[in-house]
Parts: sequence; C-alpha cells; structure tokens
Amino acid sequence: MKWLMTAFRGVLATCVMISVVVLTAGCETTSSQPAVTPSGGTSGAVRPTSTPTVAASPTKPWGTSKEDVHVPLAEGQTAEVTSGDQTYRVTLVKIVDGATSSNMFQAPAEGKKYLLFQVIVENAGTSALHLIGSEWALRDKNNFDYDPVFAPVGFTEGEALAGEVGPGGKQQGIVVFEIPQDAQPLFLKFDPNMFTSGEIYFDAE
Repeated sequence: MKWLMTAFRGVLATCVMISVVVLTAGCETTSSQPAVTPSGGTSGAVRPTSTPTVAASPTKPWGTSKEDVHVPLAEGQTAEVTSGDQTYRVTLVKIVDGATSSNMFQAPAEGKKYLLFQVIVENAGTSALHLIGSEWALRDKNNFDYDPVFAPVGFTEGEALAGEVGPGGKQQGIVVFEIPQDAQPLFLKFDPNMFTSGEIYFDAE
C-alpha cells in the first residue's frame, strides 16, 4: 500500500509541473502579441503624424520688380537700368514690322514674319559691358514669348549687338524676332543680368 501512495504522489507532481510549463508558455505567447486599438477607440500609444505639405512659392511675374524700368514701345524712347556696378542706357531707334534680309538663307518660316528693333546700348557706368544678344526677349499680346533670332545677317538696319562696350562707349545694332504674321508685341524686354533684378520694358500701348 505504501509503494502505491508513493507512485501516486510522483504522478501528481509530474502533472503539476506540466501544468506550470503550459501556463507559462501561454502567458509568454499572449504578451508577445501587439495591442490592437478598436476603431474609434483611444490608445495611450503615440500615433505617427503626417508631414505637412509645403506649397511651392510662385515665381515673380515679369515686370513687377521695383528695380524694373518701363517706357513706351516707341521709336526714340530711352531707358536706363543698373545691374550691380554696370549701368545700361538703351535707346529704341527704329522698329521694322516685316523686316527683310538680303541673305537668301535668312527668311522667316511660312506664316511668320520678322519684327526688327534697331537699338543703341550705351555704357553709362564705370565698368565694361559685355553684350551677347541673349539679353532680349519679346512677348506678344497673346502672351507668347520669343527669343531673338540667332546671328541675324543681311538686314540694312545693322548687325546683331555683341561684344564689349567700355565706360562712356556705345554700340548700335539690331534685335530680330520671328513671330506669327498676325502677332502684335506686348513688350520688348532687356535683361542685362539674369541673376540680378532690374530690367527694361518697352511696353506697347
């Protein structure tokens, strides 16, 4: 009888140990599961916030800088602008709508025409000016923008503006644009330095 009681106690102890192991494993498994917050519920955990979207700042429209100079788009008009240590005095000498070139290779495409401006650029400052021809731009009344014709030749009004102009010196030349036959200019712009403010606008009425 005694040996039976001893065996029974051994079996009972083994069962208790197995139960403890199972319960411990269950607790560990439960604790490893992430907490789930019901929809609309409140949780003490910090939720990630979205990064606010920063709107891009618009570029400044042409002709709105306080350093810009505006004069009428008419023959004989003169305007002056300073860019850094350089001062440009520009005179619009002549406007030719439908200009022609004697060079057989210099002709506008079908349905287009040449709009020519004869100008004088004077150095009214103390530093040399360097003209390359890309200082000019044209906008028509339909708000289309045009770059000047590269290296215009064969025009009786002169040649393209280019080269160095020393202090007190001046240079006369032409700026030519190829535009549609029915296009009319809104303004002619002279921008001596794209990295600084201060431009000249010859504005059409």
